[in-house]
Amino acid sequence: MRHLLAAMLVLLVGITDPLRATAEPAPSPGQGAETGSDLSLDEALRILWAQARTHIDRGEPRAALPLLTALVARAPHVPLFRSALADALAATGQTDRARYHYDLLRGAMRSDRDQAALDRRIDALERRQKPWSGHLFVGVVPASNPGRRTDLTTVTIAGLPFQLRDTARSGVGVELRGGLAWEPWLRDDLRGHLGVSVDAELYGSGIADDITLRGDARITAFGDRAQQLSFGIFAKRRWRGGEKWSDSLGAEIGLSRRVGESTLLSGRLIHETEQLSRGRAAVHRNTAELRARHIVSPQFQLRGTLRGEWRDSSNPFLSGFRSTLRGGGAYTFEGGLRVGLDITREINRFDGVNPLFGVRQRNNVWRGEVTLNHAEVSLMGFSPVVKLDLTRQRSTIPTSSFTNRALSLGLTRQF
Repeated sequence: MRHLLAAMLVLLVGITDPLRATAEPAPSPGQGAETGSDLSLDEALRILWAQARTHIDRGEPRAALPLLTALVARAPHVPLFRSALADALAATGQTDRARYHYDLLRGAMRSDRDQAALDRRIDALERRQKPWSGHLFVGVVPASNPGRRTDLTTVTIAGLPFQLRDTARSGVGVELRGGLAWEPWLRDDLRGHLGVSVDAELYGSGIADDITLRGDARITAFGDRAQQLSFGIFAKRRWRGGEKWSDSLGAEIGLSRRVGESTLLSGRLIHETEQLSRGRAAVHRNTAELRARHIVSPQFQLRGTLRGEWRDSSNPFLSGFRSTLRGGGAYTFEGGLRVGLDITREINRFDGVNPLFGVRQRNNVWRGEVTLNHAEVSLMGFSPVVKLDLTRQRSTIPTSSFTNRALSLGLTRQF
């Protein structure tokens, strides 16, 4: 909890810093080297910028990348440096990293004309992107209660106390996430997608492994103001404890669009049918989701998600409703350190009345996540990521209440 409070203070400090950075007119992304002479920078940054501009003018974006990365890390509030870095990344085929920096530039755009110019650059980047892409994350996760077992040692049923055999215990596991996607352009403003991904938590030592394999197909239509309209289908298979747990089929439709100068809104509607194994009942899920992201400045962004899930099943203990509210943000300090904080509030209700406790199950969940990474640190193309996670669930069913604290130490890469 102390870590979460410290990270909240970091973000609160971050709110004031970008406001100071935007008090002076910011150069537009298209400005050249002469703009650098007007910036109030120390001599070291001036030397780095001059060296980077020499490589850019010679058509050597790869040679300029280390210099531009250092400039953005040391002066993340200067749009000119970030714009040049995004251009160099795009020129060397690193489209995902380029897109990330282009998006952050929205916090420095102060007119519709600048935003439209940035939209054109992002659109051109999308069209140059290679059809094949992938991502990989591998992490070691020590946790206080990875099995999410109850904090209690005894429960009372019908006035009689019972000793519980399975109680919370710590463990160290491996987290693996990865995927490959093929995204060809079918025609102007219409793009296809075929992808496969895996998400696994492997603990062993009596704690059930959890592995999900997913395949999906999607088409996306692009429009002005960063608009995207997509329709897709997907299939999933999940294993728990080394045995097949369920098979799922579903479809989703999504719409995203830029609102104002630096806010992106997106929404999704999802229908999914999950057939549980061993003859258990199927679960039909209908989900509505709304997301928002606001770029306050190139250093600071805010994000939020509102989600509702309706479940229907012949088994009343699987039917119910889940509501989720998630909010947070991320701030990049001078030097390249990035700190993210997200807080999640979730309520999950089930229709069936538990025969032992005589009540309907209702779970109340609080979750806090602090994420740390560094813009300049890389190991063989992989970026280190540290994540602190605190989850607390309280339930009307005593055996479903638990607390888990986890520390994830991982490496991530997009290619």
